[in-house]
Amino acid sequence: MKMFDQVPKSRNQRIQVVSLDMDECLFNRSYKWLPKCSTSEVIDKNKELLDFIKSKALHYNEFIIFLGSARQTKKIDMHCSAKNKTESAFMAIKNVTTYLDAKLDDFLLADIYYNLDAGASMQRANDEIYRGEHSTGPNDHTKFTLLYAQTHKIANHYPNHEITFDFYDDGGKIRAKILHDLLKYFSDMPDKLPHNVVLNLIHYEGGETSLIGSIRGSGFIDINYRRTVYEITMISRQYIAVNYEAITNNTLRLDERGFLYRKPLKPAIDEGHIRALVHRSTTAPTPMLILSLPVIMTGLILSIWAFIFNFSALTVDQVNELDKPLPSM
Repeated sequence: MKMFDQVPKSRNQRIQVVSLDMDECLFNRSYKWLPKCSTSEVIDKNKELLDFIKSKALHYNEFIIFLGSARQTKKIDMHCSAKNKTESAFMAIKNVTTYLDAKLDDFLLADIYYNLDAGASMQRANDEIYRGEHSTGPNDHTKFTLLYAQTHKIANHYPNHEITFDFYDDGGKIRAKILHDLLKYFSDMPDKLPHNVVLNLIHYEGGETSLIGSIRGSGFIDINYRRTVYEITMISRQYIAVNYEAITNNTLRLDERGFLYRKPLKPAIDEGHIRALVHRSTTAPTPMLILSLPVIMTGLILSIWAFIFNFSALTVDQVNELDKPLPSM
């Protein structure tokens, strides 16, 4: 296997983070899920890669694993598992982390969608006796919101450390488009990555790996990364809903709204406050107006049309996956 060459020069306060995709990446063509040996299958079919990652991590002070798959909710995980005939990504990443002797950061975007503690969604999904509600949310197969959340989350934990963040992904069916889109976006706007993070975008779908690109962040560490991701999701929901266009491209349109250039918020905004604001905005009574029946009907029809085609009114309590089939990730 050809591995990209990047060996750290020193061991001084360095953090190694690896975010791993699943479908078509660790769950690649050589992978075949067998229930009786599912615990080892994902390791056996990626052993050369995992051994390389493990050896590289020896040069760092801390070694942390994220789930880099778009399977960020239980519903999407179950859908993809059935579609691609694989095990749960949540269980697979736990087994991989154990093999690598690393620390698993079990944070999912689902934790943001329902304002849960980091890790709560994955823990619920892996708990066989849990019968409560599971967080749902949109499928961001472009990985922009995922990488924004993961890089800023880890930078908040280690603000004075140098962080090498390796993201492994197959990149999609069209010439690793996901990775190239991410490279272009973060290269154009490195300030969207924390200043102490170097992001390596690495193509892998079994066999050899190739480094698509590396970006050194130049931005502030977003202490409100959860709110930032939530706001991006609210604004970009309409783009996610239409033909699965890349969020990375459409997010650039947010510049006109002044969103991407906003300053860090201090103190951190409480997520419960956001939820309350959204709830009030969707339930507050409107002034009594004397309207004719035709006007009321016209307004109702227009409202339904806007909801179906835009999906722009995303709320924290009702964020549902799209009903159309999910793309390969």
